[in-house]
Amino acid sequence: MKKTLGRLSAVTIIAGSLLGLAAGTASAGNPQYIRSYQWQADCERAADEIRSGGDLAAYCRWDQGHTEWDLYVLSL
Repeated sequence: MKKTLGRLSAVTIIAGSLLGLAAGTASAGNPQYIRSYQWQADCERAADEIRSGGDLAAYCRWDQGHTEWDLYVLSL
């Protein structure tokens, strides 16, 4: 019985650790707003410069409410 409970505890601790790691990784992948641009070409140019660094992903999204292009960055 003690052996079974010990194994169950070990499995629970490992599973909890993996879930915690996955949650931390997911929060690191949330897009971060950088700034807004009036023109799409300007936003895309800035996104291209950020992407050239290699460890970041950048994209532009149209903000209908403010009628502007928003630049967002994701950590890879």
